[in-house]
Amino acid sequence: MGAPKEYCNPMQLRDWTVRFARSQAVGAGIAAMPSRLLPLWERSCGTNTRQSHIERVVRCRTGTNGVFGLKLQPDQLQRWFGDLASLQAVLGPARLVRLYRRDRHAQINSFVHALRTGQWSANDRASRVKIPVNRRWASREIDRQERQLDRFTAGRTVHTLTTEHLVSNFETSVRSVLAFLGEPHRGPLPGPSHSRQHRE
Repeated sequence: MGAPKEYCNPMQLRDWTVRFARSQAVGAGIAAMPSRLLPLWERSCGTNTRQSHIERVVRCRTGTNGVFGLKLQPDQLQRWFGDLASLQAVLGPARLVRLYRRDRHAQINSFVHALRTGQWSANDRASRVKIPVNRRWASREIDRQERQLDRFTAGRTVHTLTTEHLVSNFETSVRSVLAFLGEPHRGPLPGPSHSRQHRE
């Protein structure tokens, strides 16, 4: 099913830009950029840079069955494509899988932790400089992005999963997604490849 990662986040854009840099000097300069500056750098990248990035990712990460997977946060979809219709104009017809966390308290904790430390996944190194984050603002921001996603997916067929079900019933969840995508898999499935970002 390809390799469905968050290719439109600043870290992925940086890593792929370094990998395909025109010269070692350019690649080294981008690689040395502090992680806190990456969102500003990503927003400064023009249409050509983003288009080249998407083309490279699709070329390198489309599966042998022709499927390309992409994980998108609502703001990333807005910045990179504008809406789902524009995304499909670039990538072709899309099947939508929506993942959300039912435990609101845990979701806020996770979001605040990532914003404070810059650690968005278990593989990221937490920054030594902690940034204060207002929990009320974080809660409102989660609500805003959920409403934004509601607008993007209105009237479309969406397969919905919760994080809780994915964690407790990993194989069942994955098989339900494969069936939704029309790619049922009868053999054994690999287990999850990532540990939790942090413990609430």
